[in-house]
Amino acid sequence: MKGDTLPAAVPMTDAWSLQGRNSARDGRHTMAAYLGALPAAPFTTRPGVLPSTTTDGRVSDLRVITAPTPDRAVQVLPGHAVITRPGEGPYLCWSAATLTVPADPADPTNPRTDLVVARLWDPAIGDPAAPLGPVAEVITGRASPTPAPPETPGNAIVLAELTRPAGVDAIDTTRITDRRRSAVLRGAVRVLLPGDDPGEAGAHPGAYRHRNGLEYFDGTLWRGILAPPPITTTVAERRGHTEAEILVANLTVPDPGWPYVIVATGAAEVIASDQEGEGVPAGRADLTLRLDSSAGPVIGVGVGPDTAAVRGAGGTARRLVRQTITHPGRSAVLTGSHAVLLLVTRAFGDANFRIGSAGFNGSLIVQAVPA
Repeated sequence: MKGDTLPAAVPMTDAWSLQGRNSARDGRHTMAAYLGALPAAPFTTRPGVLPSTTTDGRVSDLRVITAPTPDRAVQVLPGHAVITRPGEGPYLCWSAATLTVPADPADPTNPRTDLVVARLWDPAIGDPAAPLGPVAEVITGRASPTPAPPETPGNAIVLAELTRPAGVDAIDTTRITDRRRSAVLRGAVRVLLPGDDPGEAGAHPGAYRHRNGLEYFDGTLWRGILAPPPITTTVAERRGHTEAEILVANLTVPDPGWPYVIVATGAAEVIASDQEGEGVPAGRADLTLRLDSSAGPVIGVGVGPDTAAVRGAGGTARRLVRQTITHPGRSAVLTGSHAVLLLVTRAFGDANFRIGSAGFNGSLIVQAVPA
């Protein structure tokens, strides 16, 4: 209507695509809308390698390997990477061929640590005119009795560390440590690479990653989605013991990196006996699951044999072997690595009452289940 005025408009940064206004920087920031961000850092892009394929069971993109005949050069396999510059958005870089990258000769006196990097040069934002674009290079560390990696330039991502002993030029597989970190498309599953920190928070609730299995970020913690396969071991033979408790099997659950509960069950041929017919008072031996130690929380029990039930003439107790299975025990919510112990435990009986286990028909099975 006549006299009406439009409300005050506050301009945003820019848009793709505006006729006559598109720049390379606009294009990079548009591409950033499709790439994953760093945690707690709005309007950022995670730099790193974009995984796409594998060789020998490992992500091969921009992986550093030895030369065909090890010397002081290394090779960088083909692949894509994201390299960022502050305020300039992400540069999507790639190598379509395997590159041979030379390193400086070894120091004759002291060891050092070199870095293999992918580095981006852009004269439009003040870099030297040459080289132009992405390059792979070795940054030479300082030789020292206690060497440390050199600082990573702000326009580079690390692909590998090279351990360079004094006077040794040949770089074999033992001298290469994979330090690649992964970039990711926004909303996709991020595949962690050897250089990634599994303790790093997710960029946002609902972020997904693949480490030992699929995990999601709830805004505070990474949580597992699929339980790893159960682990199992057999029961050892134990005979003629008079201790109150004897260990017959144990397993350690590696730290999965997220909260979990342990579900476990055990089975064994439990032995309960007097002193080979010497008339020692009878007793009962149970099968017990404990967490972390023989004094740890009980997470499962199976009631074992009781020789009092089979006394012979004159009330003499006898040796008894019985298949015993614990109920499926469940721990409290755990983090980190924990052990599960399967024990034959004296339920009651004289101090000389003997307990044990046969080395057959027995096993301990443990499963870590995401909490």
